[in-house]
Order: sequence, then C-alpha cells, then structure tokens
Amino acid sequence: MHHPVITEEEMTPKMLEVGNAHFLVREADETFSKAGNPMVKLTLHVTDKKKNEGIVFDYLVGTENMSFKIKHFWESLGNPDQYATGDSPVDLMIAKTGTCILKLDKSTDPKYSDRIVVADFLPREEDAIVDEDLPF
Repeated sequence: MHHPVITEEEMTPKMLEVGNAHFLVREADETFSKAGNPMVKLTLHVTDKKKNEGIVFDYLVGTENMSFKIKHFWESLGNPDQYATGDSPVDLMIAKTGTCILKLDKSTDPKYSDRIVVADFLPREEDAIVDEDLPF
C-alpha cells in the first residue's frame, strides 16, 4: 500500500473558527428528539472565514422555543416563505447553501472535548453567492 507522508501538525485537525461561516446541507434526516418532538438532523459541510472546512451537525426541533432557528434556516437558504407553511421538507434542504454563526460549545465533562456548533443561521443577502458558485 502506498500512503501519503504528512507532518504531525498536518495530522491534527483544524478546529473551525467561531463566527460566520458558509454551509452546504449534505444530509437532512427527519427524526424525533429525545422528548418526542419532530426534528430534522442536519449534516452541514462548513467553511469558516479562514477557509477551514469541516462537518457540523445541527438539529432543527419542531418546538415553539426553536421556531426562530427554523425560520432563520429557511431565510439563510433563500426560501423565507417556506417557514410560513409550517412544513420543513428535507428534500428542499439537501444541497442548499447559506450562512451560519458558529460558536464554541465548552464541554463540562473531561471525557469530551469542546466542539463547534451552529448558534444560528443568517438571512441570505441580496448579493449572496448562489449555490452553483460555491466550491463544494
């Protein structure tokens, strides 16, 4: 077997930067939360402001408390009217792009490391890059 030779530094994955980042929805799966609420599990390919790339999982939970995030998600995809329908079909999410805000979720358990999560989604701007123009 032939394999690449890389340095120790190259082996250490780069953590995504906190702040605004572009995302591509790789997967969107309908499921239920532990409390039994309808939920969509998102697999997002994220590129931060320093061009670091990574996978971030996020969850859109169908509750009143999380409605803001669902609304902002649809606005970020450039489809703000979808929120008003009360339906979030996963087939309208896959392969779509938008902008999100990443934050650091500090672990309270020493067995687990800190992780980057999606704090919220940002509305698509008039002059935003369209899906076809993104490199991923």
